[in-house]
Amino acid sequence: MTDITPNLPGRLGHPDLQLRDDPRADPRMIAAMAPFALDVTPPPSPVSSSSSDEEIHEHVAMTEAGFGEVFNVFFDDLPALDVSS
Repeated sequence: MTDITPNLPGRLGHPDLQLRDDPRADPRMIAAMAPFALDVTPPPSPVSSSSSDEEIHEHVAMTEAGFGEVFNVFFDDLPALDVSS
């Protein structure tokens, strides 16, 4: 019997792989994400299953606000859509 080890993609096969180093990632996407440190693996979450509901809600609210700022930067220079049709 032959032992076959699958070659898994991305972090499944290479747990230390950073998004910026993934050959499947579009360089334009990486360039847009890099200023926000979204091209690398984030630090571990400060909340866990043993965290209080208040701690989890606070973390989620901060995360949502942070991504709101990222989206504002991404879409700030786009022209308005004509939705009158």
